[in-house]
Amino acid sequence: MSRAVSMGRPYLHPSPAAPRHTCPHAPEHTARLRRMSLSSDVPIALRPDAPPRPRPFAPGTPIGLHLRVERIVRQLPNRIWYLVHNDQPRWYTRKCWSCGNEHSPPTAQSCTYCAEPLRFRRFLMSARWDTASCLAYEAATRRRPVGPSIANPVALYRYREQLLACFDWDGGHPLVTEPGPLRARHLLSAAFQLADALSKLHDYGVVLSRLDASHVLRSPEGAVRLFDLDVLHLSNRPVTPSPDPDRPPLRDLRALARVLQTWCAVEDEDVRQFLETAHRGAYATADAFAAAVSQFAWRRRDRATPSVAAAQTDAGVVRDLNEDAHAWRALDDVARLYVVCDGMGGHRHGEIASRLAARTLCRAIQGAWTQERPDGPERAAELVRSAVAAANQAVWAFSNEQRSAVGTTCVVLLTMGAKAVVAHLGDSRAYRLRGGALTALTEDHSVVAAMIAAGKLRPEEARDHPKANVLLSFLGAGPEAEPDVQVVEVAPGDRYLLCSDGLWSELDASALTRVLDEAPDPREAVRRLLRAANDAGTRDNLTAVVVDTPA
Repeated sequence: MSRAVSMGRPYLHPSPAAPRHTCPHAPEHTARLRRMSLSSDVPIALRPDAPPRPRPFAPGTPIGLHLRVERIVRQLPNRIWYLVHNDQPRWYTRKCWSCGNEHSPPTAQSCTYCAEPLRFRRFLMSARWDTASCLAYEAATRRRPVGPSIANPVALYRYREQLLACFDWDGGHPLVTEPGPLRARHLLSAAFQLADALSKLHDYGVVLSRLDASHVLRSPEGAVRLFDLDVLHLSNRPVTPSPDPDRPPLRDLRALARVLQTWCAVEDEDVRQFLETAHRGAYATADAFAAAVSQFAWRRRDRATPSVAAAQTDAGVVRDLNEDAHAWRALDDVARLYVVCDGMGGHRHGEIASRLAARTLCRAIQGAWTQERPDGPERAAELVRSAVAAANQAVWAFSNEQRSAVGTTCVVLLTMGAKAVVAHLGDSRAYRLRGGALTALTEDHSVVAAMIAAGKLRPEEARDHPKANVLLSFLGAGPEAEPDVQVVEVAPGDRYLLCSDGLWSELDASALTRVLDEAPDPREAVRRLLRAANDAGTRDNLTAVVVDTPA
C-alpha cells in the first residue's frame, strides 16, 4: 500500500552560465567535507558507522509536489534508484521542467511562462542517505559542471535523512545493469565520452571518492554519461596531474579503465591490452587518455561478427554487496579462457578475494600460454591446475594478511577448438547445452552435495538445509588446493554456462534449459537468466557467463 510522504520543495539549480568555480561557502563547506568523507573507495554501506538503509518508497508514493514513484530500479549499498514520473502530482498546478515554473493551471497544455509543452515525463531518481555523501554531492551539483557526458540532476529533494536527485530519463539504463560485452567501437566511444566527462569534473575541482559502473548511464542509442557521482571533496582550483596512482586524476583514470575492461569482448584482446595500459597509469590526465582513445580507435578495424560470449554480474535483490567476479581472456587465435568466482568472508573481503582469484587465474594462464603454448588439452589442463594453485596461494596470503577466514569459489572454462578444459573448486558450476539437453559438468564441493550423493538428502531439500552454504573445498581454505579438472569434447553449436550459486539455486535445470535454448545469442541469454533469478527473489549475488561454439 502506498504511503504518503510530505516532502520539501526541490532545490532549483543556478544557470549553467554561472561562473565555473564558484560555490557558496566553498572554503568552510569543503573543509567540512574533508573531515566527513572517506579517503578510500570503501562503499559507505560497509563502514562500521554507516547509517541504516531507510525503508524504500513504495510505488505510487508522492515525491515532493510534482512527482510520484513508479518502481524501484535497483538497490545499491549506499543508494536506491527509482523510476518516477510527473503524472497525478500532489499539487493542483503543473510544473514546467524546462523553466521551473510551477504555476500553470492543471488543464494547461503548455507552460504559461515559456510556452513549452507540458508533457508526461519520467525521471531516474537516486536516493542516498549518508550525511557526508549528501553534503558532498549537493556542493558538487551547485557548481553545475557542464558537459555532454555529465548528467546533472534537474532537481534535488531533501526528505528526512535522504537526498533525492532526479535525472532526465531517456529509456537508458545504468551500465551496471547491462550484460557485457559491448562492441569495440561502442566501448571506445564510451571511453572517449567518459574521459571527456572526467576532464570537465577535474576542471571544476570535483574529486571523486570512487568510480565504477554504477556511475555510468547508457542511453538506448549507446551514448554514455557520468551520473549520481560519489564525491569525496571539492577543490577551489582545477585538479592538477599527479604521478601518485592513489590520487586524482590518475586514480579516476585507472578506475575508468578497470570499468571498461569488464565490458570488453574476449575477442578484442587489443582493446583489453590498451585499457590495461591505461589502468597501469600510462596517461596522466583525462585529456591525454581521450586523445589516446581517439588515435587507437582510428587505427583499428571493428569486428564484423558478434562476440561468442557474454557475461553479467548482479548483487541480487537482497544483498547490498556483490562478492562475485568474472573475467575472460583470448589466449591465441583459437583458445579462450572464462572464469567465474564467488567470494566469501563478509565486508569487502569476499569481494576482494573473488577479484583477486579471477585476476590471478587469468594472468597465470595467459603468462604460461605465452611462454609455452600447450600441444594438447592434457597439457592445457595442467596449466589450469597450476593457475588454480597460484590463485589459491594469492587468496590464502590475503586471508592471512586480514587474519580472518576469506575464500572464494572458482569455475574455469578453457576452450581450444574441439576440446575444452573445465576446472572448479566450491559450488560455482559449469553447464553444457547440447541438442536441447542440459548437462552439469561440475559437482559441488559442499556438505549438501555430499549428503545428496550419499542418499541422505533429496535435491529439492538442499536449498533450505541449514548447511546449504557450507563448502568442503574452495580457494583460500588452506595453503594447497586440489581442483577438479577434466577435458571435455566440444561439438558445433554447444552453449556453455558458468555461474555462481545465486543463479542455479533459484533456477532449476528446466528453467536454465529453457532460457539457454530459447535465447538467440549469449548476451540475451545472460540478460534473461539474471532477470529470471531476480524475479524469483534470489537471496545471493548472481553471475552468469554464456559461451557459444560455432555451429
